[in-house]
Amino acid sequence: MKNKTYRISTLMILTWVCVGLTFCSPKSESQETKKQDSPLDETPVETVQIGLQLYTVRDSMAVRPKETLERVAQLGYTQIELAGYDQGHFYGFEPKEFAEIAKGYGLSPVSAHISIDALRDNPQLAIASSKAAGLSYIVLPWLSDDQRKTIAQYQDHVELMNQVGRMCTDQGLKFAYHNHAFEFKEIDGQIPMDIIMKGTDPAHVKMELDLYWISKAGFDPVAYLQKYPERFTMWHVKDMDDTADQNFAEVGNGTIDYKAIFALRETSPIDYFFVEQDQSDDPFKSIETSIRYVKEVLLAE
Repeated sequence: MKNKTYRISTLMILTWVCVGLTFCSPKSESQETKKQDSPLDETPVETVQIGLQLYTVRDSMAVRPKETLERVAQLGYTQIELAGYDQGHFYGFEPKEFAEIAKGYGLSPVSAHISIDALRDNPQLAIASSKAAGLSYIVLPWLSDDQRKTIAQYQDHVELMNQVGRMCTDQGLKFAYHNHAFEFKEIDGQIPMDIIMKGTDPAHVKMELDLYWISKAGFDPVAYLQKYPERFTMWHVKDMDDTADQNFAEVGNGTIDYKAIFALRETSPIDYFFVEQDQSDDPFKSIETSIRYVKEVLLAE
């Protein structure tokens, strides 16, 4: 209020005071402190969740699951994708028990790789177990050599994916397929990955793009993501070294252009991404190196 002098009656002063008390309330000390400490308090800042595919630390998970989860959390990971399902259990635990253990370390289980045999033999159990663990996704992760010799086999797999995908949708879950390199190799003049992409129902079957394996197959992951902008809702983030063998490498230590890939994150329907490294002499050191690059470079862009 501007500082002016008025000749007004005592009654008028009292009226203004009452109005002021009615419509204005003093800010508490905690409110003032909060405002000073957080000048952008009214602008929520998104915290990007970084996941880890536990296959990377599978040997440790097999013998020391609790200690492994604790160490993963200490490195800064907040979400995990499971790779230890067997007959309704995750890493030997009941689903709810495993979820409670993980959450106790600040880790959210959000997805699980479950074999095609388990999904074919008892999809109801896999779905019920995943729901009990609080997961969002079930992922078909792999086809063995004898399951991927012919186009007819891939067509059968597509039928199974659509079936399980519909079952997952009915139960409030999502279903996805995870690629390797073999889906991009021609069989009788056809690319199996094309059969999967065209034959699966996008409403019930999502895709988890393994950025290493598609690169090793000789395809450009950026171009592929742009070709199917709505299909890939999860990524596996791992790098490839600059050798003839194209071995696995920590994210940022290889040849895959992750800056270009992560530039698509804002325009892609990505629910989760998971750091992974299939082989490493020191898995914990590798995932520490990878998460540092993800945080300091890829998410800082």
